[in-house]
Amino acid sequence: MPNQNETKQKTALDASKMSGAEVLEAVGAAEPLAESLVHASDKKHSQTDSDMTKKIAEIQKQKMARIREALAAANASAEANAAPMPEETEVIIVPPKKSAEPKHFQETPAPAEAPTVVAVAEKQDAPAPAEAPTVIAPVKQPSSAPEESSSQTKKIRVKSVAVSDASPAPEQHEAPAPAVAPVPEEAPAPESSAKEPAPKESAVKPAKKKKSRKKRAAATGVIIGVSVAALAIGGYFAGAFSYQDKFLPHTYINTLAVDGMTTEEAHNALLEQKQVSDLTLITPKGEEVVFPAQDFKAEYTIPSGSLDMAANEGNFNWFSKLFTTSEYSVNYDYTYSKEDLKNLIQTYDWGDAVSTNARIVKNASGEFEIEPETMGDQFDTNMLINYVMAELEAGKNTIKMEDSGCYEQYRAKIKADDLQADLEVYNKYAKCNITFDFDDRKILLDSDKIISWLLTKEDGSFVTTSGHDIPIDRDGIAEFVSEMADETDTYGKDHEFYATLDGWITVPWTYASCYGWQIDQKATVNQIYDLIQDGAPVVVEPIYTDWGKGYTRQTDDIGTTYIEVDISAQHFWYYRDNEIIMDYDIVSGTETNSERRTPRGICQIVGHVAGRYLGTYEVQGYRQWVDFWMPFNYLGCGFHDLSRGAYGGSIYMYNGSHGCLNMRWSEAKALYNEIEDGLPVIVHD
Repeated sequence: MPNQNETKQKTALDASKMSGAEVLEAVGAAEPLAESLVHASDKKHSQTDSDMTKKIAEIQKQKMARIREALAAANASAEANAAPMPEETEVIIVPPKKSAEPKHFQETPAPAEAPTVVAVAEKQDAPAPAEAPTVIAPVKQPSSAPEESSSQTKKIRVKSVAVSDASPAPEQHEAPAPAVAPVPEEAPAPESSAKEPAPKESAVKPAKKKKSRKKRAAATGVIIGVSVAALAIGGYFAGAFSYQDKFLPHTYINTLAVDGMTTEEAHNALLEQKQVSDLTLITPKGEEVVFPAQDFKAEYTIPSGSLDMAANEGNFNWFSKLFTTSEYSVNYDYTYSKEDLKNLIQTYDWGDAVSTNARIVKNASGEFEIEPETMGDQFDTNMLINYVMAELEAGKNTIKMEDSGCYEQYRAKIKADDLQADLEVYNKYAKCNITFDFDDRKILLDSDKIISWLLTKEDGSFVTTSGHDIPIDRDGIAEFVSEMADETDTYGKDHEFYATLDGWITVPWTYASCYGWQIDQKATVNQIYDLIQDGAPVVVEPIYTDWGKGYTRQTDDIGTTYIEVDISAQHFWYYRDNEIIMDYDIVSGTETNSERRTPRGICQIVGHVAGRYLGTYEVQGYRQWVDFWMPFNYLGCGFHDLSRGAYGGSIYMYNGSHGCLNMRWSEAKALYNEIEDGLPVIVHD
């Protein structure tokens, strides 16, 4: 059974083949169809679409009413002047002798003096005369049926043809031509047939022919207008029903053309367009770790009702949508299994490397350079998981792990860029090597040690002064000087000594000792500080105390030139470069008197005086002139000349000096002239 849409289309298409009355009848039949469509639209569409549809249907009904009125008028006028005639019949109109042209077409019998109409079979191959007008002419029926002449009047297509003496056309029509219509007695028309054309005098008069053509054209125009209107109306409703439950033309959702699709088809097409991507995590090293979407059940869905707005544009708006475009956008819901994703991240083998800080190191050429920091594999797993979930819900599936902040607490604290300024400082001191010379050995203060004394802040950057100098840790320098002093100082320390008579002995440091090397540590710290600021390599000696300067700076600071005093032997030797220059007997202080005994120790010549008094009566109880005075400690003990009856032996035990070493005048003079201040004097038992 054909649907309403098909019926409407058939009605519209067949309208061009109907008579005026038939078209009018068809249009009248279409009105209930339009009303039923309006009623159906009321139920199907929303209030907004329903109002619009009702307005359109009402306008169409008004148009069809006006068309019906026009058709009725035109058809009444045409039927008043029409006679029955086959549509494909060619008619020759022969005017009567006396005829009057009717003023109007009306539904009354034709006048008595109507023109005679002769029907002639139309030739198939003969071309029609150019611009032959089509008219509607009344034809009078034979007298045998006068009572039916009025009721059987029709519109027929008539062609004006000229009558000539030419031979009749061959009979090529499928049906014989109709019989010749009778004419009135007072104007008998010659008998016509298909074999004998009418005479030239029977042609239609020009004035009457022109008026008949105008009437025919007017009626034809009305019929064509009605047919076009019917086709338009039918096409409109056919288009509306073709978009029933479908998206209208030029409709786009998320740039996808969905016109002509149902809601389900559009839904599936949109999901197909939005493919689910795998999750890709990028490590700080640039490595990509891919987790397939199916491993954590990831998929896209379209929320219910998202397509309703686009789907409810109303199918009766299809024609206006041919000239406009509608663009809609819908959001997708991204769903996945959080537990599966969490498990994937937690169980993946990310590695166990630990981050290292950037640092400044010395290369093979002795210059400093930056060794970059390294990024380890450790990170805050929970922080990464929360960040990944948030990014997935935001529509991102390629994620840099560093952006989550999960590495921050495990990241290197010092980076290469942070050390650029420090590197310049390091290079300034790169060649600042200070060498301390101790004769038979040297101690190096290198740039590494110096740079370690540069003061830094908590963040590792260097502290600078207003003059852009970098303060140096003096405590660090002092510690270095103290260590150097412990290693090299001989002052205040026992000495290993090779005695002439006893061989290797240990000479203890005593209260009377005054020989040895002693670094002035405070002065040496200042010395190093200044040398570091200069930033140049240098070889120097440390600064010593005034009393801590020896005769030689070798490891064995007594060296090979010295005086050895053997108290028990009451004899002394003067060595120069390990050769004995002189050796004499002496008398030392009274051994049995503690206040007068000669103190032992590591001493040195501390002065040369030619002629002076020794002692006072008030203090020492004596006053003695000597010509040669050579003290060897700061207690008042020294070599000097003193005339005695004998020297050496055991005199010192009970009749010794007050602590000095008594010598013959000539020997004292010889010694005075040979030695110099600072010469080591070793006094031992």
